Amino acid sequence: MGIYLATEFFGWVGLAAVVAAGIFVLLFAAAFTSAVLARRSQRMLFPRATLALLEFFFVPLRRVLRAVSGDEHAAEKLGVRIYNQIRASRYASVPLEQRMVFLPQCLRDNECPARLSSEEGFACKECGKCVICEIRRIAPEVRVFVNPGGSFSRRLLMRHRPKAVLGVACPPDLFEGLQAAGRAGIPAQGVSLSRTGCVNTDVSFDDVREKLLLGIERSGVLHRAELKGDSH
Repeated sequence: MGIYLATEFFGWVGLAAVVAAGIFVLLFAAAFTSAVLARRSQRMLFPRATLALLEFFFVPLRRVLRAVSGDEHAAEKLGVRIYNQIRASRYASVPLEQRMVFLPQCLRDNECPARLSSEEGFACKECGKCVICEIRRIAPEVRVFVNPGGSFSRRLLMRHRPKAVLGVACPPDLFEGLQAAGRAGIPAQGVSLSRTGCVNTDVSFDDVREKLLLGIERSGVLHRAELKGDSH
């Protein structure tokens, strides 16, 4: 009798394991399919479900998407796109003066004269040698922080508690930052660096301006060429 019960018990355990494995495989297939479709479309139909699957299966999906696309950061870029779509309406409803911008220190010029503050990051000297100066002039009423690292950005996020945040970073750091902002209940938008690395990186000025002014009817906004001309 005991042997029969033990056999039946392990039989049910085995069946449960098979069912669980099947469900896992089906969910992963759904996650992969959603990720592929999302990467090919301009606007996702079910962004929240896609994001939930992406975050749950992030490690294996990152490997698969990297192999399929040849892009090392395909999963992170997809995550940034999804967060941007989900948070766009809330971000756009926040007045401009209640928004903040977080920029990475790697955007600085090699000869940047800015000094690092342990509280506020690098204090831009408006020397005009990099895109940071131009970004700061898009909307002077918006506070722009130049941070030495992702952990610094998170500390600033918790200290200042802005109503909305625009972040610029490499895709992995940006995705992580958008997740942190989401956990804090702060609507955020992100722009990935167009040239990555530890130094001499770059970002699309037009993309930053578009995200910064999202939802704002603002006349007289200077273009990048005008900002460069005004920096000297």
